[in-house]
Amino acid sequence: MLLANATPASAVTLWTKGFRPTGDVDGAGQIVREGLLGVGCERGNRLTIELTLTQGDAVGSATREFQCDGEPRDAVMVIHATTGLFEEGRAQVEATATERDKDGNVIDTVHKTPTITLQD
Repeated sequence: MLLANATPASAVTLWTKGFRPTGDVDGAGQIVREGLLGVGCERGNRLTIELTLTQGDAVGSATREFQCDGEPRDAVMVIHATTGLFEEGRAQVEATATERDKDGNVIDTVHKTPTITLQD
């Protein structure tokens, strides 16, 4: 049972550090590789990260799922442009990480909206 305003134990490791401040643009602006820092959750759970990247008219999204081993680790998300092309400069990330237990029940959700810099 959680008390009001309490944080589940898994939230201590759930996506502890967030995003790398720069993302790499590849494929003539069609692909961005963005690093996630300290991705993790409770051993045996699954973590799904859904991400949308916006820069002017360019928009792309990606989803990645992790099987958790209890240890935070860095990872990369590959974002494909669905409209427009990405270029060097600032871009807005909107991401949600959802941790589920082995039965699929939601344990924790974290939403982040950092601004990052895209580089070639």
